[in-house]
Amino acid sequence: MEFIKKNKKYFYIYFIVIFSFTIFYITLFVINRLQYLDRDLYAERERLSRYMDSVINVDLITNRNQILYFMNYVELLEYFYKYDTKNLQIFLNNNKIYSSIFIVNNMKKVLFEKIDKIDFVFNINSLLLDDSMKISIAFDNQSNNVYKIFTMPMKENNDIYVVAYLNMNIMHNLSHTYILAKDGELLSSSVEESGFDNFVLKYPDEWEKIVSDKNGQYISKYGIFTYRSLNSIGNINNIDIDQESSYIISIKHMDPKDNPYSINSISSFMKYVDFNVNIIYWIIGYVWIFFTSIAVFLIIINKLKNVSHMSLDEKLGVIDRKSGYEKIVCFANYINLPGILKILYIPYMILFLKKHIRSMHFCKIYINGLKRVSINLDHKYRDEVMKKVVDIVKIGLPNDSILIRISIDEFLIVFTNTKIESINCYYASMSKTFVSKNYNNDFKYKFIINHGVVKYKKYSDINDCINEASKIAYEEDKNNNVNLFFN
Repeated sequence: MEFIKKNKKYFYIYFIVIFSFTIFYITLFVINRLQYLDRDLYAERERLSRYMDSVINVDLITNRNQILYFMNYVELLEYFYKYDTKNLQIFLNNNKIYSSIFIVNNMKKVLFEKIDKIDFVFNINSLLLDDSMKISIAFDNQSNNVYKIFTMPMKENNDIYVVAYLNMNIMHNLSHTYILAKDGELLSSSVEESGFDNFVLKYPDEWEKIVSDKNGQYISKYGIFTYRSLNSIGNINNIDIDQESSYIISIKHMDPKDNPYSINSISSFMKYVDFNVNIIYWIIGYVWIFFTSIAVFLIIINKLKNVSHMSLDEKLGVIDRKSGYEKIVCFANYINLPGILKILYIPYMILFLKKHIRSMHFCKIYINGLKRVSINLDHKYRDEVMKKVVDIVKIGLPNDSILIRISIDEFLIVFTNTKIESINCYYASMSKTFVSKNYNNDFKYKFIINHGVVKYKKYSDINDCINEASKIAYEEDKNNNVNLFFN
C-alpha cells in the first residue's frame, strides 16, 4: 500500500486509460446495436418493396386481361349494334362485370345503356377525341368506390363509342396503399381513412421525390413511402392503348418524434435496439479485457516496484549491492536452464516483461581518487563530483546492462547480450572522457580508472567470476588492495 501511495500518478493514468477504453467499448457496442437495427429496418423496407412489386405485377397482369376482355366485349357489342339491335339491350343488361356500361355517339348522346347503372358520372369528354382506347381511373366520393373507365370506338363506326365502368375496390383498396393521379389526387381510398385528399398538399417533399424517381422508396419524418409508377400497356393487337398515368404508394406511418429512424436520445435507443443479439459475448469480452488490463497493470507496477527497490538513489540512478546480486543470480539461473526449459520459460518472460539472456559479462571498474575526494571534500561538492562521475560511466552504456555501485570508488557493470568488442569500445570511450576531464581540470582532482572483464560461463560461480574481474582491475594499480565483491 505504501508503494501505491507513492505512485498515485500511475493509478490515475490507469483509471484514465480504462475509462477511455470503456467509453470506446461502449461506443463500439452502440454502433453494433445500431447496425443490427439498420439490418432489421432494411429487411422491413425490403419486405415493403417486395410487397409493392407483387402488387404491381398483379396489376399489370390484371390490367392486360381487363383490356383484352373489354376489346372482345366491344366486338360483340359492335356485332349486335350492326345486326341485332333488339338483343343489344339484353346483352348489356346481362353483363355482370361492369358496374355501368353504355354506348354513345360522338355527340355524347346515349344510344344504349345498362339498366341498373350506377349514379356516378365521369366526364368522358376528353375520352372521345380519337380512335384509340382510353383508360382512366376515377374515384366516387359518395360511394367511396374506385372505377377504371374504359372507352373505345367501334371499328366499323368510329363515331360510336363504348364506355364501361369497372369497380376496382378489390384491387386498389389495400391497407395503407393508395392510388394517386399524376397531379397527386387521391383515387383509391376515402379522405377519412388516408387523412388527405391531395397528396401534394399533405406531403410536398415526398411527392417531389416520387415524381422525380417514379419507382423507389423514401424515408421521411412521416414514414416509409414505397412507390411505383403504374405503367400502361402501349399496344395490344395493333390497337393503341392510352392509359392515364398514376402512382401506387404504400405508406408505413411513423411518429415524427418517436420512430426507429430517429435515434436521438438514450430513451429512443433503449426502446428500439435489440440487446439480446450476442450480448453475452460483449459482456464476457469486456470482463476479460478489464481483468486482463488490471493484471498487466499490476505486473508493470511490480516491475516499477522492483526497479525502485534496486535504485540506490534517484539522483545517481545506480543499484545497490544486494539488489544487484539478486538480479545477477536471476540472469545466471536463466543461462543455466536447459534448452527445453528455456522454451517453456518464454510465456513467463512475455508475461513479466523478462528478456532473453544469451550471455553475461562482468566488468569491474575502479576509479582511483574518488575515495580521497569523498573523504576530503564537503558533502555538497562530494555529491556533485559523484554525480558527474556516474554520468560519465553511464555515457554509451547499453540499455541491457546494469550499473551496480559496490563502494565509493568501485562499480560493477553487468553486460547482457553484449559482445566483448562492444564492451572494450565502451570502456575506451569512457576512459577517453575521464582523460579529457582530468586535462581540463573539471573535477579539480585527477581520476584514474581501472577495469577488468570476465565472461560468465554456464554453471560457473558468480562470486568467482566477479573476484576474477576485480583482480584484473586491480592489477592495473598495484598500490591498491584487492577489494573482493560480496564477501
